[in-house]
Amino acid sequence: MALLIHGIDSRKALVGLREADPHFLMVAAGLTALSLACGGAGWGLLVRNGFQARWSTLGAWYAEGIFAGQVLPTGIGGDIVRGVEVARAAGAPVAVACVAGS
Repeated sequence: MALLIHGIDSRKALVGLREADPHFLMVAAGLTALSLACGGAGWGLLVRNGFQARWSTLGAWYAEGIFAGQVLPTGIGGDIVRGVEVARAAGAPVAVACVAGS
């Protein structure tokens, strides 16, 4: 991440952002939000099949998993985070949740 941020010319990025069509930026932000909401709802339905949790809690866990998936240098980091959160709430062993989450 540091190399990526370091390699970006901030002036060019700001110029590009200023020249971008605001309508397209709003559509992109809306589609991103819709994608996250649909992904969270799908994951939440799977979790709620055997475990009762509030949608706001499931949404927070899903967001933590998305963040971990973007930051950690692995493809399953977000799955593990979500699995650990569910395991803690359900009282299951965390090791089982890590395997099941991936």
